[in-house]
Amino acid sequence: MVDEAVTNVAAEGSLRPRRFANTSFRAGTSLGLERTISIATPAYAIETSSESISPAESNVDPLSTEPEAFLSRTRTSVAKKVFWLRDLLPDDLPDARIFTFGYNADLVSLSSTGAKTKLTFTQYAHELLITLDRELDDEALWESKSNINPKLQKLSNLTKVVMFFGSPHRGSSAAGWGEIGTKIASMIKLDSAQHLVSSLKLDSEILDNIQSDFMKLLIAGTFYVHTFQEGQPINNALGKVVEDFSSKLDDGPMQIHEVIDGHHRNMIRYSTAQDPGYRKVVSALKQYMNMLGPKNDIDRISIASNFSARKMPARTYFTVPYERNDDFVGREECIQAIDKKFSGPKHTPFVALHGLGGIGKTQVAIELAHRWKQFFPQFSIFWVHATSIDRFEEGLQDILDKLEIPHSAETNARHVVEQWLRNKNNGHWLLIVDNIDKEDVLDENGGKGKFRLLSCIPKTEHGHVLFTSRYKRVAMKLTDDLVRIDQMPEAEATEMLKTCLREQYDEEQKEDVYKLLEELSYIPLAIAQAAAYIRENENTIADYLELYQESEENRVELLEQSISELGIADLETPKTVLTTCWMSFNRLKGDGASGPLANELLSVMSFLDRQDIPLFLLRKFRPKAGSLTLNNALGMLKAYSLITENTKKNFSMHRLVQLSMRKWLEQNDQEKKFAEEALTLLSENFPDGSFKTWDECKALIVHADTVLDLTTDTPNHSGRAKLLQNAAHFQNGRGQYAAAEIKYAEVIKLHTELAGADNTGVLRVMDELAWVMRNQAKYETALDLAKQTLVKKEKLFGKKSAESLTTADIVATITADRGNHQDAAKILQENLEARKGLLYPNHLDTLRSAAYLSLALWHLGKFVEAEDLARRTLASRQRILGEEHPDTLEIAGTLGFILEIQSKYREAEELKRSMLAIRKRIYGEDHPDTADSYHDMGWILHQQGHYDDAEPFYERALKAKVKLLGETHPKTLTTLCNYPVFHCDKGDYDEAEGKYKKLISVFKHVQGEMHPQTLDATGGLAVVLRHQGKLDEAAQAARTSIDGRNVVLGPDHPWTLPPVSHWGYILTLQGNHAQGEAVIRKALAGLETAMGPEHTNVLTSLVFLSKNLLRQSTSPDDSRLEEAEALARRALKSREKLLGEHHPYTYKAMHHLGRVLMRRGGYGEAVTLSTRALGGLVRTLGAEHPDVSVCDEELRNMEDMMRESGGSREGSAEVIDI
Repeated sequence: MVDEAVTNVAAEGSLRPRRFANTSFRAGTSLGLERTISIATPAYAIETSSESISPAESNVDPLSTEPEAFLSRTRTSVAKKVFWLRDLLPDDLPDARIFTFGYNADLVSLSSTGAKTKLTFTQYAHELLITLDRELDDEALWESKSNINPKLQKLSNLTKVVMFFGSPHRGSSAAGWGEIGTKIASMIKLDSAQHLVSSLKLDSEILDNIQSDFMKLLIAGTFYVHTFQEGQPINNALGKVVEDFSSKLDDGPMQIHEVIDGHHRNMIRYSTAQDPGYRKVVSALKQYMNMLGPKNDIDRISIASNFSARKMPARTYFTVPYERNDDFVGREECIQAIDKKFSGPKHTPFVALHGLGGIGKTQVAIELAHRWKQFFPQFSIFWVHATSIDRFEEGLQDILDKLEIPHSAETNARHVVEQWLRNKNNGHWLLIVDNIDKEDVLDENGGKGKFRLLSCIPKTEHGHVLFTSRYKRVAMKLTDDLVRIDQMPEAEATEMLKTCLREQYDEEQKEDVYKLLEELSYIPLAIAQAAAYIRENENTIADYLELYQESEENRVELLEQSISELGIADLETPKTVLTTCWMSFNRLKGDGASGPLANELLSVMSFLDRQDIPLFLLRKFRPKAGSLTLNNALGMLKAYSLITENTKKNFSMHRLVQLSMRKWLEQNDQEKKFAEEALTLLSENFPDGSFKTWDECKALIVHADTVLDLTTDTPNHSGRAKLLQNAAHFQNGRGQYAAAEIKYAEVIKLHTELAGADNTGVLRVMDELAWVMRNQAKYETALDLAKQTLVKKEKLFGKKSAESLTTADIVATITADRGNHQDAAKILQENLEARKGLLYPNHLDTLRSAAYLSLALWHLGKFVEAEDLARRTLASRQRILGEEHPDTLEIAGTLGFILEIQSKYREAEELKRSMLAIRKRIYGEDHPDTADSYHDMGWILHQQGHYDDAEPFYERALKAKVKLLGETHPKTLTTLCNYPVFHCDKGDYDEAEGKYKKLISVFKHVQGEMHPQTLDATGGLAVVLRHQGKLDEAAQAARTSIDGRNVVLGPDHPWTLPPVSHWGYILTLQGNHAQGEAVIRKALAGLETAMGPEHTNVLTSLVFLSKNLLRQSTSPDDSRLEEAEALARRALKSREKLLGEHHPYTYKAMHHLGRVLMRRGGYGEAVTLSTRALGGLVRTLGAEHPDVSVCDEELRNMEDMMRESGGSREGSAEVIDI
């Protein structure tokens, strides 16, 4: 709120900002208007039977008071000391003018002359809701919006919120308004026949009209409405005076309903300023005070506009994993500081809250989140932990769960979350990123080089992010907008202790309270633990102080050592928390039947990751203890504030509690014991990492990594090796190849120490290591390791043993990766035959060899044989493993390639769409295999001419691959290789040329000059250069590609012949018609033999040959023209069948046929075909595509020639305006 803004607060009125210059105000001072509604001390008035009580003399709160106050005409105060809103609000809202009023009193209006006018209740009720601060008797707030009176217009514009406390807006369908009136009259001991009841009963129609007018204002976006409902009945007979249904307005926008734990007459009567009911009111008022700017007005009106148009509001989401803390007190200044930064005059997307451990950062964030949920219902609120990369990724996956976006246990979800947050159509949002103590968790560069925040935490105009961190230096890297949280002020700390102790708090212990808070340094975590200890053991504060001081004296040296390990400058925070923790640990150890188990549980948990420890794991710690004992033990830990439980039934502990436990164990010589217990717990219960166990692995992987980090010197080598190997299996499946490689390498070392280098277990892990290195494109190292392993296996088990064949498959696959497909296919063919003899045709190992061989056959161009083998392998895997198993998806992908290369596009597209859906569901968006499916979908759509549909798939594939695998990984380069083809087909030739040249340079460096991908990219560059008219460069690039393919693939390979045919067409364009014709004819013959008569590459060669013959023709009767026409018609017919009538390539063939016919004198058909072709090209490629311009120009020339020759057009032609 701006400095000179003053706010009017009405218990049943409005909250409005006003601007005054250098003026101070008290309750009851004039607002500068001719009349003022003033019903507060000294400006409160209440209608009684005595005329002697003036407004200035009344000490009765009219909205809510004790019944006895109304029986005496002379009594000016209640018997019991209570505080009303008018008493407490001035301290919390020093810059506000405050008045409250209620329906117990008649409204008194004071004019500038001092004359007093009393209004009947009916008049009052009408004015109560819609005539605040009015100028004329019958002009309402609704009317003021269009009234020419500037003061009334100001009233409408300045009203921001109306708050109701137990106000009846409607009667019951059974009892109507009269029953509510009777309850109120009974409550304040008035005769039910008096005017109050009569007005409610007789004038209910008027009140309905009032509500109707009021709803008009609300739906117009004029203000917010905040309703406080009574939470308790007045007594058993009357029940609630105003039932919940009556206290709410009709459905409308911008309404918040909140319950105060009190009955109707004491819901705004409080014992202290820390009363929970009063704090709710103050929190609400302060929240609205941060919503007074123009930006908030726009948001409010926008929400109302959507409601008025009866549009469905944007769905909102809430992923905060913590319930609201009912014991939360204080921290109002901190929360207000955050709110003000977010709602300031300039848009503030990021704010960082920083402060020492245990100071309450997370609790403040939880309270803020729940307040925003209440006050900003149009906001989605998300929560992620950032203590580690895995925790952060898990939080993003939780967001996807809430958004109902399919994903699997392994996905990191960054891309999809980023896209959702950036999409303005998803509405406003707040993201809380909790506990960022290591900036590399959120660093796009992973700690290498200059810090760059992850793109999945975007800066947008419709979103905010709150970070929490212990360290200011980390916070400053995230944002310049910082809020620091320090120790609690004494009053807040006292109130927190009182709240936590509940009935055990004794006002007589004030001196002890002060001493205890001093000892605890006003640290919230320490206060909570101390209170928990006192409650559980029924101590006094003095008892606890004595124990605390004794503990501290005995442990100062060790505590200071622990503190130094934290790297925290302030010594008091960890010192107090460590001391309170140790007191609780010692107490737990001997506390009944569940105490020892509670102590052991906490001991083991201290060696796990401190967040989200799953209950299913803890149940396996001491299974013989039984569920009841376990539940009691966990309950004790929660009661002592040592652990917390979230909404998913997972447990967490504060970092300082975890450190305290480890140090306590160290002092008691039990640190190694429980570290080993934790290692055993994980090694025996971490699944094998297979696909079916991924959900459980996801919940445990971060704990496995923590235990492994803390037990590097364990004597339990077998247990550590088991945990490492299972975790590596899981991470390899997730696509986390680097992490898996490190684990596999250590497993080999440990197994070698245990059983020797030639042990079967060691050799199998060597296979795993070679494969995971292959997945990272470390081909040389992976191949060397696989060959070493194969030599050892063949020596131990024989050349044709199952073990040797497994490693031989790995050797062959890596050999193929390096471009040597002939040698790879030979090895795989031998392995498949050997497996059939050793095992049986449908054994999983046999099917694995068959899958590898089908891919090799595809590379060799043996498409029919490859398709047959792939189909049989897919059917077997579907039957044995199911459709969603990774191995099934692998062979399905291979079959998709084979169908695609044979131009079986429709079947290939259906298969690829199914694969993408399954991979998104089981792997997640950003798994390397999912990225492959995105690429495959882009390519199949691209080949069918659906360029606009293809591009988003390419983009998602490339972004995921770059992030997961790096820019130079072969999978990434494969997607990059399709981009220049894509740009070329869209006519962006300069863009395509640049991308090809850059890509070829990378391929040469990474894959080598003779790798098939390098040669393929070079052939693609030749196509682009030909389109640009750079024929000499195009010819050179084409020959480079052909010469390399002749060596690597052979001159008759189906992938060698297309660039040969293209080279022949370049020769044609260069004027070497005869040579070009010979080259094309030879390539065409080879392609028809290898690919069949209707393959796309065959059809392209048909068009090349037809164009060559067209160029060579000398007259309409030239026999070469007849062949050119036949070739063109064949190409058009086949493309219509293969690609569809509306494919750009079909339209290009159609236009070429038109040109041939034009040369032969068939003007009418020629112009008709070319006109249709032009229309189709415009629709599919756009009017700016170069091919469209060429077609348009040639069509105009055709039309001119037809007119000049006097020919007639046969058929009808589509007229296109280019």
